[in-house]
Amino acid sequence: MGRGDTAGSPIDPTIIGIVPEQDKPTSPEEAREKRKKEIFKLALELIESGETFPFPGVSKAFYNKSKIEEVDFVEMGLVTPIDDVIEKFQREGMKVVLGDDPMAINVLVIPGPNTKIDADSFLIQNLDIIRFMDPRIVKLIEVIQRKV
Repeated sequence: MGRGDTAGSPIDPTIIGIVPEQDKPTSPEEAREKRKKEIFKLALELIESGETFPFPGVSKAFYNKSKIEEVDFVEMGLVTPIDDVIEKFQREGMKVVLGDDPMAINVLVIPGPNTKIDADSFLIQNLDIIRFMDPRIVKLIEVIQRKV
């Protein structure tokens, strides 16, 4: 065989040390578990920091969906209108918290300086990612959105 021939089996990157063996998931379940642990670790770092972060806004898709879904519930007084929620976050900033079910690893944002989940919380992946956002939050959102 000459140079550039592609015949033969591909090289396993773990053999030549490119990918450490312990980081290579062996099954989809193992990959999901690794992702879950990474989400928990990143979320815990943000929670334990105790920081109140600037609110970057929400994604257009989340905003539009919320506007449509809130109509009946706002009229009955069961939810706060999304525009009011956004205004509250802009005024108070946001904190990162875990949802009530620790096994689900739902990461939420709540208006700062609160420390408990209220009706005005939503999933962190619904935030709009902007240029000057805390890189730890961006990383967490990217891991949550990553498909396994």
